[in-house]
Amino acid sequence: MDEIQDEVDGIEEEASVVKDLYDLVDMYQVPVNPEDMAVYQVCIPLPLTYVATHIMLSHSYTLVYRGRSLLYYCSLPRSRFLTSQFST
Repeated sequence: MDEIQDEVDGIEEEASVVKDLYDLVDMYQVPVNPEDMAVYQVCIPLPLTYVATHIMLSHSYTLVYRGRSLLYYCSLPRSRFLTSQFST
């Protein structure tokens, strides 16, 4: 879980840097390949921050409910896991 949080933090920082660079490109009217600008306009403003936020919330939810899930798993009858449909 810590690795995921580190990755999300890195993605957020990279998205912020890319957004700042494209803001400068726009401000100073630097010529940019139309395909690159189209990708930026589609991907950067909403989706990256949305994805990063969604990942962070999912990660937080997982951390909060991890103990509850383990308790639930441990409370299930063992016979449920010892029998198999393939056993003879």
